[in-house]
Amino acid sequence: MEKNLKNIEINPKNINLSIQITNDAFTDWIFENTFIIFNSINKSYLLVYATQIKSIICYDLNRFKSISEIKNAHDENITNFRHCYNSNIQRDIIMSVSRNDNNIKIWDIKYFQCLLNLKNINKDGLLNSASFLNYNNNIYILTCNRKWINPEPIKIFDLNGKKIKEISNLRNNSFFIDVYYSNVKDKSLIYILTGNEGNIISYNYNENEIYNKYCENNENNIFHHSLIIYNDNDITKLIESSDGDGIIRIWDFHTADLLRKIETSNNALRGICLWDKNYLFVGCGDKTIKLIELESGKIINSLIGHINNVCSFKIIFHPKYGKCIISQGHQNDQIRIWINSN
Repeated sequence: MEKNLKNIEINPKNINLSIQITNDAFTDWIFENTFIIFNSINKSYLLVYATQIKSIICYDLNRFKSISEIKNAHDENITNFRHCYNSNIQRDIIMSVSRNDNNIKIWDIKYFQCLLNLKNINKDGLLNSASFLNYNNNIYILTCNRKWINPEPIKIFDLNGKKIKEISNLRNNSFFIDVYYSNVKDKSLIYILTGNEGNIISYNYNENEIYNKYCENNENNIFHHSLIIYNDNDITKLIESSDGDGIIRIWDFHTADLLRKIETSNNALRGICLWDKNYLFVGCGDKTIKLIELESGKIINSLIGHINNVCSFKIIFHPKYGKCIISQGHQNDQIRIWINSN
């Protein structure tokens, strides 16, 4: 009988051996979701990323082999990906975003067929990020706008490309957009999360209003690119990393109270991943991934292997290696997998 690797505890302190997956992946300075990883409907374990020549590669993580390619998928460089399972058509679909021309495409991952091509989503500014929204058993597309002065509102499209609404009271210079689904006391709520210069905003989609702002100061040299929401001792916590001051902040999601700060040895912090309730990995501007113990705030380990600043990474359960990390650096760095060395 095969072991269920998800049930095997792996000490994050032993994660330090890296294997190069590819060196043809593209990133620039975008820090989140430069690649996606998911179990497809046909049980394949897939990595999807973009190349320097604007192709989309579908990579089998079980066999460590590229299996499909969409050539010339976008006119501009692809900077962001999302995945969801569409139960209405019973298919895996992925979203690809090219920031500079404000373009989103939706693909059927099985046949690599383009289902939707949304062009010129914003009249001005950049489309730094987009996300899927699952609401009332339907899937929608959320978009944001990176523009310093008078940014456009967040827009919502259906999968036919029809603009459903604009959230007029959510206009902010957005580096990323994400969705948090909360289920407390049998009450399901949806929150839209955006991060920008100086603060993070949560928006209650059910009530159509700003829920909280998580902001300690308004310094214009602090940028928010990544966050995590999780439950710990009956408190819903939001962890965010800030590029510019090297501080990890932990907030009470529902009260916006600042619970604690962890200062790191590197001012430039990019993506973050929660290993468990005790340990956090953070990508840094010194080309390393650092393991931080949340209770003490101490840096326990530093993973060295990337040639540029580490921007995007995820905790995964690999069928061969168990719980591990996949990471990518910016400026066309490699995608690497970090595994247990024992």
